[in-house]
Amino acid sequence: MRFTPAFGMLMSTRAGELDPGAIVYLLKGKGMDAFALNLMVNKEAWLLGMSSTSSDLKDLLDKELEDLCVAQAVDSLR
Repeated sequence: MRFTPAFGMLMSTRAGELDPGAIVYLLKGKGMDAFALNLMVNKEAWLLGMSSTSSDLKDLLDKELEDLCVAQAVDSLR
Protein backbone atom coordinates (compact mmCIF):
# COMPACT_ATOMS: atom_id res chain seq x y z
CA MET A 1 0.00 0.00 0.00
CA ARG A 2 1.24 3.46 -0.77
CA PHE A 3 -0.24 6.74 0.47
CA THR A 4 -3.78 5.34 0.31
CA PRO A 5 -5.30 1.89 -0.24
CA ALA A 6 -6.56 3.12 -3.64
CA PHE A 7 -3.13 2.44 -5.15
CA GLY A 8 -2.01 -1.05 -6.04
CA MET A 9 -4.07 -4.17 -6.37
CA LEU A 10 -7.67 -3.98 -7.55
CA MET A 11 -10.20 -4.68 -4.84
CA SER A 12 -13.96 -5.02 -4.92
CA THR A 13 -14.51 -1.29 -4.32
CA ARG A 14 -11.08 0.21 -5.08
CA ALA A 15 -9.72 1.22 -8.44
CA GLY A 16 -6.11 0.13 -8.03
CA GLU A 17 -3.73 2.22 -10.08
CA LEU A 18 -5.45 5.33 -11.32
CA ASP A 19 -4.23 7.56 -14.14
CA PRO A 20 -3.63 11.07 -12.73
CA GLY A 21 -5.32 12.46 -15.83
CA ALA A 22 -8.53 10.72 -14.78
CA ILE A 23 -8.43 12.58 -11.48
CA VAL A 24 -8.02 15.92 -13.24
CA TYR A 25 -10.84 15.04 -15.64
CA LEU A 26 -13.21 14.13 -12.80
CA LEU A 27 -12.38 17.26 -10.81
CA LYS A 28 -12.50 19.74 -13.70
CA GLY A 29 -14.53 18.07 -16.43
CA LYS A 30 -17.20 16.49 -14.25
CA GLY A 31 -17.18 19.08 -11.47
CA MET A 32 -16.49 16.60 -8.67
CA ASP A 33 -15.14 17.89 -5.40
CA ALA A 34 -12.39 16.24 -3.37
CA PHE A 35 -14.87 14.49 -1.04
CA ALA A 36 -16.83 12.91 -3.94
CA LEU A 37 -13.64 11.88 -5.72
CA ASN A 38 -12.26 10.26 -2.57
CA LEU A 39 -15.52 8.38 -2.00
CA MET A 40 -15.60 7.14 -5.57
CA VAL A 41 -11.96 6.01 -5.70
CA ASN A 42 -11.93 4.31 -2.30
CA LYS A 43 -15.48 3.02 -1.87
CA GLU A 44 -17.34 2.92 -5.20
CA ALA A 45 -14.86 1.80 -7.85
CA TRP A 46 -14.14 -1.38 -9.78
CA LEU A 47 -16.73 -4.16 -9.27
CA LEU A 48 -19.24 -1.91 -7.55
CA GLY A 49 -18.67 0.90 -10.02
CA MET A 50 -18.80 -1.33 -13.08
CA SER A 51 -21.83 -3.33 -12.02
CA SER A 52 -23.75 -0.52 -10.27
CA THR A 53 -25.13 -3.34 -8.14
CA SER A 54 -22.71 -4.90 -5.67
CA SER A 55 -19.05 -5.34 -4.80
CA ASP A 56 -19.69 -8.94 -3.75
CA LEU A 57 -18.62 -11.35 -6.48
CA LYS A 58 -21.07 -14.02 -5.32
CA ASP A 59 -23.98 -11.59 -5.77
CA LEU A 60 -22.67 -10.61 -9.19
CA LEU A 61 -22.31 -14.21 -10.34
CA ASP A 62 -25.94 -14.82 -9.33
CA LYS A 63 -27.08 -11.83 -11.43
CA GLU A 64 -24.65 -12.21 -14.34
CA LEU A 65 -27.23 -13.47 -16.83
CA GLU A 66 -29.83 -10.84 -15.92
CA ASP A 67 -27.85 -7.61 -16.23
CA LEU A 68 -25.38 -6.47 -18.91
CA CYS A 69 -23.41 -4.22 -16.52
CA VAL A 70 -23.04 -7.08 -14.07
CA ALA A 71 -21.96 -9.43 -16.87
CA GLN A 72 -19.29 -6.93 -17.99
CA ALA A 73 -18.00 -6.51 -14.43
CA VAL A 74 -17.71 -10.29 -14.00
CA ASP A 75 -16.13 -10.62 -17.45
CA SER A 76 -13.42 -8.13 -16.46
CA LEU A 77 -12.20 -10.77 -13.98
CA ARG A 78 -11.71 -13.41 -16.65
